[in-house]
Amino acid sequence: MRVPVLLVLLIAAAMPAAAATPPKLPRGDDVFRLGMSRDELKLALLGAGMRLTQDEPDFVQCEGRDPRVEYEQYSFYALAHGAGVLWRVTFAYKHDLPASEFAEVDSLLRPELGGPTDSLEVASTDHYDSVPERRLRWIDDRTMVMLAARWPKSPQPADRMIVEWSDLKLRRSIGAAANRPRSSR
Repeated sequence: MRVPVLLVLLIAAAMPAAAATPPKLPRGDDVFRLGMSRDELKLALLGAGMRLTQDEPDFVQCEGRDPRVEYEQYSFYALAHGAGVLWRVTFAYKHDLPASEFAEVDSLLRPELGGPTDSLEVASTDHYDSVPERRLRWIDDRTMVMLAARWPKSPQPADRMIVEWSDLKLRRSIGAAANRPRSSR
């Protein structure tokens, strides 16, 4: 049986496009999955033996699973029908960790996420208040994972390394809702 030439050309043209499609990022880890409900997440956290430290309407916070992580925060987006879904997870590392920890956390993420999609490294030229920063991001059409840190000479509690997982669709929805003009009644 002869294969039509047009079919062969179509298959050959589709192969590089399929090979160029980047792999999908995981939507979470062994405890959480972006998009899960608040109840599902709380059961998963408690099932993993984690202790909740805050349970607010917009987020749940617990102790870090890694001894270097001060806390884990799970943020929810309220849908129209009232049930919240997990849209962002932040692992906040202790603020006094040395800069060398960045490379170690990066090396732990790469086997699961692959090489970063983009990176940013800023070395301040201010000799009196130098604030080096570094950021790595992994992005696909649904998910973004970011590893970021700042190392000022006089660190504040907010100057810490974080790993953040975000659902990009929900992130855009939150941004659009925040920018929507309010009616003046």
